[in-house]
Amino acid sequence: MFTTFIKAERIAFNNATYQVRYFKHQNWEGVTSYSLEVQLHPDDTLVIDAPSIERLRQKFRDILPAALYSRMVVAMR
Repeated sequence: MFTTFIKAERIAFNNATYQVRYFKHQNWEGVTSYSLEVQLHPDDTLVIDAPSIERLRQKFRDILPAALYSRMVVAMR
């Protein structure tokens, strides 16, 4: 599998800013997929993958609030 860094950007959400890094993956058969990494905490990284950049961004918008909420709930225990 070949992985290529595409870009990095900062995303603001709920009074916090997160560094998002995008990657393109291509396997031996030429199939392309994409992923992103978001470091929520120094020891907590969220990784999301999808078959297209558009789907990747949609999944990120859907998953980020739930990921942050679940970590908040765990921290309250």
